[in-house]
Amino acid sequence: MKKTNIILILIAMLSLLGLGAVVLLFGENKKMPDTNIPTLDEYKDNYIEDANKNKEIVVEVKENFAEAESGIYTTEFQSLVRSEISELQKTHTYTEDNPLVIYNPFKTNSQSLYVYFETEEPYAVSYSVHTPEAEYKDFGAFTVPNRPDTSKVHEFQIIGLIPGETNMITLRLMDVNGVVTIRRFYFYNENKVAASTIDLESEQGTKQVENEDKTFSTVPASNESVAEGMFVVFPAENEVSPYLRMYDNDGVQRCEIPLEVYGTKRLLLYEDLIFFKVSADKFVGINRLGEVVKIFTAENYSFGEDYCFDKNNDILMLASDKRQASIDDCVILLDRETMEVTELVDLGDLLPEYKVKCEKKDGVQDWISLNCISLVEGNRLLVSGDKTDTIIKIRRLYNDPRIAFMVGDSEEFKGTPYTTMFAQEDNDFEMHHGLNMIEYQPYDLIRETRHYICLLHNNEDFDYEKRQEHYAVYYRYLVDDAEGGEGAQGSVRLVDSFVLPEVGDNGSIQWYGDHLLFASDKKAEFYEYDSEFQLITQYTYKEPVVEKTEEEKEHEEDFPPADATVAFLRVSKQNFTGYYYSAEPVIILPAETEIEGAESENE
Repeated sequence: MKKTNIILILIAMLSLLGLGAVVLLFGENKKMPDTNIPTLDEYKDNYIEDANKNKEIVVEVKENFAEAESGIYTTEFQSLVRSEISELQKTHTYTEDNPLVIYNPFKTNSQSLYVYFETEEPYAVSYSVHTPEAEYKDFGAFTVPNRPDTSKVHEFQIIGLIPGETNMITLRLMDVNGVVTIRRFYFYNENKVAASTIDLESEQGTKQVENEDKTFSTVPASNESVAEGMFVVFPAENEVSPYLRMYDNDGVQRCEIPLEVYGTKRLLLYEDLIFFKVSADKFVGINRLGEVVKIFTAENYSFGEDYCFDKNNDILMLASDKRQASIDDCVILLDRETMEVTELVDLGDLLPEYKVKCEKKDGVQDWISLNCISLVEGNRLLVSGDKTDTIIKIRRLYNDPRIAFMVGDSEEFKGTPYTTMFAQEDNDFEMHHGLNMIEYQPYDLIRETRHYICLLHNNEDFDYEKRQEHYAVYYRYLVDDAEGGEGAQGSVRLVDSFVLPEVGDNGSIQWYGDHLLFASDKKAEFYEYDSEFQLITQYTYKEPVVEKTEEEKEHEEDFPPADATVAFLRVSKQNFTGYYYSAEPVIILPAETEIEGAESENE
């Protein structure tokens, strides 16, 4: 990330007067005394001045730690890795001068190192990754303590390694007085990844303004900077390989997480776990060390394209019931703790007279093709259907679900009783056609039935193949399903629209704070806009993700140009603070030194 991003956060934190307050898990917050704490740059060239405090160490990084013969996302493999690490920790002493360092032991991030060591005094630990032989900007962060009771045991994952380069890893150990001790070692990452994915082109958005002398100047389109976080790119079927890829704000790839198959469209983050689909039959949770600790399977269901958290932070997922001929028409619940699976909604039960009209092809009935899901406060849910370009709001999700209303062109449901369920247009606008993605936004937290629906429509007509114009459109609807009470149609008003570059069958939008993130699968580009829809930065793959074969070169007219090849399904932005990195230094002192004379709860 830019030094104005994560790395400068680290520098600023180290340079504040006494660093404010250190986070203490036990006892009261401990204020640091005012000290002159050197910055990262001050340590870069002369860090070895004091050989007792700042030293270069030789670390034998363990590679090819365990073979995943049964597959990465299996209990057998993950348990094997954890047991081997635990055995090393029991039989060896690891310190800051001799840390245990393993390259990607759990096989879940090819740009990472697992690090473990113990210290005599408690420290807050940070790290930075520098490539002395290449011009990538430094990547660095404070680590998140993995042990809840001590900062003398340090176990964390370093991310951001650059493949094919020598990575200089600098560990900084800061004590309660703000004094920093440095250990530095080197690691050459031989991991082979597609060259076109490592470093994207980033370009600032610009606009033309007229000067007083009637000439024109090019200036930034927005005065804002891209928001803190990392971009997560979800691969398409004809992309290089099935990996989730994460990019910093400079467009440099910092994580590469393997999938078993294509089709994953979302990453969920809750406390110390990230959740995502690795195949139609497997959904996983991974902790901040890269260890797979949750593996969800469902005997009777195939996991669908999209999922979200519910009000209890369990997982609502689109799915197909394997016992039926129809596909992509169910919503199931994955219990995050017990990993049990429960069916909540079968759209065929809510729209039976429409479903029966839809034909089967090769014994499969793909009649609505649910492609996006979004939770509304309480027990309401939004889903969208790709086949009908319809947004459906479902109420009473957990107990006898019912359709509250639908938004779209009711002509598709002509001849069924469901045309009366469509929300009435409250102003004059052209209804969306070609629905790629929806996103819920609150309007009135007291009145849950009134809210926004943001969406990306790809500007296709209902023939689905014929493009109307070569652009996509962002819409924001204000909807209200409360007017008239039970069984009312509700209303829909277009309150915002914005023309975007062309997309294909995928592409995505996301409101990230007050910035709009847009991804064009057609162009293999993604963009971050400010709240006024002014472009801040555009990111583009430097070369075609998929090269043409000899056959394609011979028949140019039958194949799209390589630079128009779909590179991804979606792009989202995530704030990984508290997971991959901490926003501030954290020192946890031993409980016995902090809680002196405290009475037992049992006394």
